[in-house]
Amino acid sequence: MKLSASYNVLLAGVLFWCFLIVVPPICLTLGGPAAPLGNLLYSSFSHICHQYESRSLHLGGYELGVCGRCTAIYFGFLAGVVIWPRIHRHRDLRAALWILAILPMLIDVLLDAFGISSSTMLTRLLTGGWFGVFAAIMLTGLFIEGAGQLSQSKAAYESKT
Repeated sequence: MKLSASYNVLLAGVLFWCFLIVVPPICLTLGGPAAPLGNLLYSSFSHICHQYESRSLHLGGYELGVCGRCTAIYFGFLAGVVIWPRIHRHRDLRAALWILAILPMLIDVLLDAFGISSSTMLTRLLTGGWFGVFAAIMLTGLFIEGAGQLSQSKAAYESKT
């Protein structure tokens, strides 16, 4: 199967994003001139994640750029983008998939918030990864479709001018 340019752009972007998540601890481990880059990335990721050290995965003694649940969501999203070409024909399941995707994470968060059961790193990784995979499966096709429509609109506009 030939994959579209928009799919390849999405895949490259998600790969790069996941790479950036592991760069900060590597930079701090290397030290020297690499350390400011690591600190800049930590600061950048702080706008999208709480970055609690106790809820983060560590590499070389330093936490990743985002917490464990966010890491699982992003790497799960990467996995979903990778497997999307093999399963994208099943569009009729979208609504059910959103419910299946978010329900485990929602239950984990609510049980923790109400003090019924504490969320653990394992539950954060599993529910976040689960959500990321399903989100990618559902959103990748929409991204490709939207990119195709933009390309067609641009071509139509350019042919009129």
